[in-house]
Amino acid sequence: MLLAATAADAAAVVLALLAAMTYPAGSAAQQKAHLRDLLADRDAGVAAATVGVLRQWIWWAGIGLGFVGVIMQAGASALAPLVLVAPVLALQLVFLVPASAWVVGTGMEGREWFAAALTTVGLAATLVALQPEEGVDLGRTGAWLEAAAVCAVLFAVFWVASLTDSPYKAALRGTAAGVHAGVVGAVIKQAVEAPNLGNWAVWAMAVLGVMNVVWINSALRVGRLATGMTMIVVWGTIVTSGIGLWVFREELALTPLLGFVAVLALTAVGIGIALLAKSPSLLALEETTAEAEAEATATAKPSH
Repeated sequence: MLLAATAADAAAVVLALLAAMTYPAGSAAQQKAHLRDLLADRDAGVAAATVGVLRQWIWWAGIGLGFVGVIMQAGASALAPLVLVAPVLALQLVFLVPASAWVVGTGMEGREWFAAALTTVGLAATLVALQPEEGVDLGRTGAWLEAAAVCAVLFAVFWVASLTDSPYKAALRGTAAGVHAGVVGAVIKQAVEAPNLGNWAVWAMAVLGVMNVVWINSALRVGRLATGMTMIVVWGTIVTSGIGLWVFREELALTPLLGFVAVLALTAVGIGIALLAKSPSLLALEETTAEAEAEATATAKPSH
């Protein structure tokens, strides 16, 4: 049984890691298509460029990669506890940096490699220290309602706060979107554990998945890309892991020594994420996109 559990966890880590690579790759492909259309016809305007991406195969490839990522995440969630899968998915931030560098045609700097390595090693050490253990296959309805209520309040508080003129608008909306994304990650597990039309989670996954795209894109439109993505990934990881512990009764086999190691490892992860959020590649992508959209808007020909 132990060997089977270990093999399942290893397979889940591989699938989650592939999903963490696939999601940023898909987003980068769509961003690349958007920039190509903006730069190819600056007089068309942002709206025309947004429609124009539908003619580019690279945009459709990005959409396809997103679906592949969801399938891999679902497979990982079916094999292992959420408190194992969710942190691995947080490596999206690491893979987002080279993906951004590819979009703007730049290389990665030494500090970006260091930040990526620190985050990855710290995350691996955290998972080893926490020793997550599987809980129940399907969460109780009562526990789901409790978790949904808490997450709904968190989402509403941060989303409403983001509607103000706060200088932290991107962080607030990114946090709200991250809370929603975290719920989606947990619902995926409930859906794949009983993949039939009688399972409410199957229907909820479809609806919440569409809403997730809307919230995330909204969050990324109100401020810095790096800030928004960081909050989305971090809070998504926290919420998914929390629901795993609460709803699915997953456990962490912690000892005092392992707890100390986990704290040190999480500190390293936090530092790595903070450095990634200041990545020159991410900032370059943000500036290039903003400049291209501003120029397209300014030079667009008025229609009569």
